[in-house]
Amino acid sequence: MKYFYPAIFTCHEEEGKYTIEFPDLIGCTATASTMETVVRKAREALGMSLWELEEKAIPAPLPSKEIDLRHENRNAHICMMVVDMDEYRAYRLYKVQQAEQDAIRWAMSKKKQHASLWSRVFGLR
Repeated sequence: MKYFYPAIFTCHEEEGKYTIEFPDLIGCTATASTMETVVRKAREALGMSLWELEEKAIPAPLPSKEIDLRHENRNAHICMMVVDMDEYRAYRLYKVQQAEQDAIRWAMSKKKQHASLWSRVFGLR
């Protein structure tokens, strides 16, 4: 399923950062120092918000009309962003698997360090 939601882009020149918020999804925002990064983070935030709603069996809210948002936010740029939930779920699964593999590698390295410490302290081989 694909969802289309309006996003409000704001440039904070004095702070050197960009912000994107989705007014239809409470707490769904992204902030970064480059436009490319903020767009990537915004897509992830949008996917995460919609995924959470699906997991809780809460219907996704209807998107606001772009024209209404343009009247309310005259100093910001408004555009529609899309998220394909099938792609997002695959991405999320990939990230979870990567995190699990990283945790295993970390645990194995700590185990080796711990064993090495004991062998140095007690002269074990």
